[in-house]
Amino acid sequence: MLFFSGCLDLMSVWCCWLMILLADELIANAAYIGTPGKGILAADESTGTIGKRLASINVENVESNRRTLRELLFTAPGALQYLSGVILFEETLYQSTASGTRFSRILIGLVCDEHCIIEFQDKTVLRQSTF
Repeated sequence: MLFFSGCLDLMSVWCCWLMILLADELIANAAYIGTPGKGILAADESTGTIGKRLASINVENVESNRRTLRELLFTAPGALQYLSGVILFEETLYQSTASGTRFSRILIGLVCDEHCIIEFQDKTVLRQSTF
């Protein structure tokens, strides 16, 4: 536990305490993310960036079209078997499939945007932090 030796101020002590408390879960999640044959999908395109992709196929950049595109990506047959995590844009956290299932419940996701929400197997580990 040499990496905890730098705990000097209150915030550092809190972070060290949190890491100790969650160490086993963090180690298990890191092992899962590094599973051979799987990878992390970077699906964190901002509204502007995804809008450029939609414009290239003459589709309007509105929330319903962005949601539909993401649904196609996340629900493609067999796709999840190759994913150990997904980096999401914040808007995606509040979107659902056409049948009403939230994307965040389909995917194991790492979400780092202005706010950071890290979800592993339907359990929120850390919410609204900056790193």
